[in-house]
Amino acid sequence: MNPYSSPESNQTSDSKPLNSELRDIVIGWERMRVLYNIILFLVGITAIFVMMRAPFFELAEVILPAIAFGIFANVCFCAGPTAETYIRVIFNTQDVKSVRMGLFILGTLLSLIPAFLAMASYGSFLFF
Repeated sequence: MNPYSSPESNQTSDSKPLNSELRDIVIGWERMRVLYNIILFLVGITAIFVMMRAPFFELAEVILPAIAFGIFANVCFCAGPTAETYIRVIFNTQDVKSVRMGLFILGTLLSLIPAFLAMASYGSFLFF
């Protein structure tokens, strides 16, 4: 045993280096961000059109909160790759597609809740 030799690597020959795996996670999630923003935009526009039918609705009061929500939702989107990294490390799974898609669907549905609540609250005034 040579005390001056470099330490042995624990990686097997078929596993990817850590930097490559992290890069794959980030690139995969950034590609899905476009779809995420399209979904948020379409639901947000739909919510605004539903709320416009309410008698007390003013568009100027909704624009700034809608932009702030879009920025906040994109910051929260970063939880997706973080959660995927933890799941892949803790559970030692390589089932990337199902983990990523499950987290994406769950996160997207959670981020749509405020728009649906706004439509529901404004929509209830339309029937009175």
